Amino acid sequence: MRQVRPTLKTIRRLPRDSFADTTVYDQVAQLPTASREAREQILSGLRLYRLEHPLISDARSYFDSGVLPDQHRAATLARSTKHGKTQPVYEVRSHAGAGWRGGVVKDDSGDPWLAHADPHDEFHESAPKIFSDSDRYYPSGIDFKVREHEEEDAVRKTEDISCLIEMVQALSEAVRSSPTRHDTVIEISGGKSFGISFEVEFSDAAADVSLAHEALSEVSVSMAIDVSDHELRDRVLRLYLPFLQPDPALREQVYGMDRSTMLVSLMMTQAQLAQALVTTSTGDEPRPAIIPEPTLQHFFEKKKLAGAFVYGEALKALCGTWIVPSKEGDLAEHLPVCEQCETVEPVAQSLLDLARRE
Repeated sequence: MRQVRPTLKTIRRLPRDSFADTTVYDQVAQLPTASREAREQILSGLRLYRLEHPLISDARSYFDSGVLPDQHRAATLARSTKHGKTQPVYEVRSHAGAGWRGGVVKDDSGDPWLAHADPHDEFHESAPKIFSDSDRYYPSGIDFKVREHEEEDAVRKTEDISCLIEMVQALSEAVRSSPTRHDTVIEISGGKSFGISFEVEFSDAAADVSLAHEALSEVSVSMAIDVSDHELRDRVLRLYLPFLQPDPALREQVYGMDRSTMLVSLMMTQAQLAQALVTTSTGDEPRPAIIPEPTLQHFFEKKKLAGAFVYGEALKALCGTWIVPSKEGDLAEHLPVCEQCETVEPVAQSLLDLARRE
C-alpha cells in the first residue's frame, strides 16, 4: 500500500498558512488559471509525498503504521449507499490553528488518499454530501498521473543518491589510501554500470584547520562511460560532478580518444575534501521554518547529504545548524570550517594529517 497523498482539490481547500512550506500550495493554486504550457510544467514538478501539513501527517501516522483511523459513520454510510457496498471514509484530524478534519478513502487499488477537508465545525455536515458523489472526491486522472510521474522520478532520485554515496565513498578511500587512488564500479539501472577512478594530489597542507578553506587540492576523476549515452552523461555533468565541486570554474572535463572515457579535473579546497571523511550519523528532526544563509562550512552525514543534495532540501549539520547543501555548496570554498562540526568529528584535521603524510 502506498503512502497517503492528498488530491489536488484537497490541497486547494486547505488554508495556505497551514503549510510549513507554501511552495506546493501556490503551485496547485495556480493550476486552474495557468496556460497549458505552465500547467504541464507545474504538474511535472509536483512532489506530494514529501508535502508537509498537520492533517496529512496525522493521516500518514495511521496508515504508515498499519493502523486505520476511525471511520466517519455518516460519510461512510453516504459513500456505501452510492456504491452498494461498504466504502469506508476514515476521519483524520489536525490540531494546529483552528483545527481541521479530513476524510481519507482508498482507491480501487487499495491506496489511501486524503480526499476532502474542512474546518472541524463544518466537516461533519459537509462530509456526507461530498462522499455521496464520487465525482466530488475521488482522485482524478490528473491525480493519478502526478503520482505516477512522481514515483518514476523517485526511482531515478533513489538511484542518483546511491551513486553519489558510492562516489563519495570511493573518494574517501582514495584520500585515505597510499598512493591516493581508488577504483570502483557503480551499478545503475538497466543492467548498466560505469567505472570510476579517483586520484587525489595534495599541494601543501594548510597550516591549520582555520586555513583549510584556502588550500586547494586536485582530484583527478576518470569515468569509463559511453558518452553517447546522453542520459547518463547528463546526470554525471548535471548532478554527480557538481556534488563534488559545485563551482563550474573549478571543474574541467575532457573526453578520451575512444569517446568511452571522461577525464575530469576538480580543484577542491582541503575543507571541502574533508567532507568525504565524515563517519558521524545525525538524527532525524523536523526542519525549522527558516533556513539562514551559511556563514561557515559545515559537515554532514554523507548518506543524508546525498539525499538532501538530490532533493534540494535542508539538512542538519554535525553541529546542529540547518543548511540547504545544494545552495551552501556554491559558497563552500570561501567559508572557513565550522569549529563545532570539527569538534564533533575532526575530519578537517584528519585530512590535513593525511595531506602531510603525502
